[in-house]
Amino acid sequence: MISEKKYYQLFESNFFLISGKDRVDFLQGLTSNDIKKVSENNIIYSSILSPQGKFFFDFFITNYEGSLLVECCKSIREEFIERLSIYKLQSDINLQHKNDLKSYLLSIDRLDEIKKMNINEIKCFNDPRFEKEVLKIYCDEASFLTLNENLNLSLLTEKEYQYLRIKNTIPNFEYDSDKAKSTLLELRFDDLNGIDWEKGCYMGQELTARTKYRGTVKKKIFGLKVEGEIIDRSVYYKDKNIGEGKSFFDDYGIAILRINEVNECITVNEKLSCNGAALTPFVPKWSV
Repeated sequence: MISEKKYYQLFESNFFLISGKDRVDFLQGLTSNDIKKVSENNIIYSSILSPQGKFFFDFFITNYEGSLLVECCKSIREEFIERLSIYKLQSDINLQHKNDLKSYLLSIDRLDEIKKMNINEIKCFNDPRFEKEVLKIYCDEASFLTLNENLNLSLLTEKEYQYLRIKNTIPNFEYDSDKAKSTLLELRFDDLNGIDWEKGCYMGQELTARTKYRGTVKKKIFGLKVEGEIIDRSVYYKDKNIGEGKSFFDDYGIAILRINEVNECITVNEKLSCNGAALTPFVPKWSV
C-alpha cells in the first residue's frame, strides 16, 4: 500500500493520555473494542458511540508508560476529551495532552530493519485495520529523524497520500461518515477490526448488535472508480438517489450507498451517476 521508499506523517493526528487506576474499566464501558487486549506491544482500533449507537469518534489506543495512549484526529481531540470527562463521574482517571509524539505510516516491509535499530523511543505497530499492510510509528520528531537516517525514506506529499488513501478506500471518518448518524456496520467498522463481539456491554452496543444479528444494515461504505468531473456529491442509480459521495480525489472516491442498489449495479455491470460523472462501485479490498 505504501512504497518501501516512502513514509507519511499524519499531521491530522494528536495524542492524549488516560491515566489512573480505573482507566481500563472506565474506557471498557464506552468503546466498541476490548480495551483489555491493549498492551505495550500492540495497538487496537476502536470507537465511541452515542447512547443510541451512532458513530462519534474513532481512535487508536495502546499502553504507554503506565497509561493509555489515545491517537485521534486533531480536530476532535478537545471534544473527545470533553465527552470522556462527562462520563468520568467518580472514576479515578486523568486526561492530559501528549503533544511531543507524532504519528507516521510506513511500509510493513521495513519492520525488521526498524526492530534491528532498537531505538527505545520508537513505538512500532501493525495497523490493526489492515492485515500486515501498514506500519504505524509513534515517536518524537528527533527519534524519527534518527530512524530515517538509516532508512532514507522520502515524505509522501499530501496529494500523494490522499490519492493512495482514497484509491484503497481507506476511510477518514472525519470526512467519510455522517457523524452522530452513521452506525458502525454502515462504516464497515467490523471489517476494520474495530468491534469486539465478545466483550460486555458498552455505550451504543445494543444497536450495533441488533443491526448485525437482524441483518438490518441498508447502506455501507463503498469505493468508487470515477469517470468525469464530480460537481456535487449525490449518487444515483437508475435516477434514484442511493447515497452520497464523501471523499474524492482524481479518479477515485469513497461513498456511503444503499447496498441492494449497488449490488444490482455490480451484478449487471452498470454504472452509478453523480451529476454527469459515471461511477463504478466496488467493495473495499479489506472488506472482501
